Amino acid sequence: MENLRILSLGRNLIKKLDNLDSLSHLEELWLSYNWISSLAGIENLKNLKVLYLGNNHINKFRELHRLVELPDLQELVLYGNPIHTESVERNGEINWASSVLAVPTLLSLIHISEPTRLLSISYAVFCLKKKKKKRN
Repeated sequence: MENLRILSLGRNLIKKLDNLDSLSHLEELWLSYNWISSLAGIENLKNLKVLYLGNNHINKFRELHRLVELPDLQELVLYGNPIHTESVERNGEINWASSVLAVPTLLSLIHISEPTRLLSISYAVFCLKKKKKKRN
């Protein structure tokens, strides 16, 4: 599986991420609409650039801290997870983005799509990119 670059496993009732060690060259992982609540094991995918996790069961910010181990991560989708929906209901979409961006050395916000600002329904796709490390 060393040539596999994109893996789409959306809508497969996946509950946890197992046996990812053999996918070390994977660049895109599409896991939306599953039952994932923990990102344990994701840190093995060091070449991952795109991670779609929308509409899963992620409900703890500590799971996002695992993403710090992905040095090339450029795009992340988390909408529809309890961690997203509950935060948006309490504090709004902008505060949700701020809380995700507060994860140390993880991501920085580039753009919030125009429809997000115009709609009363909360359904946002944030364009995120890896923060650049400061050089000494």
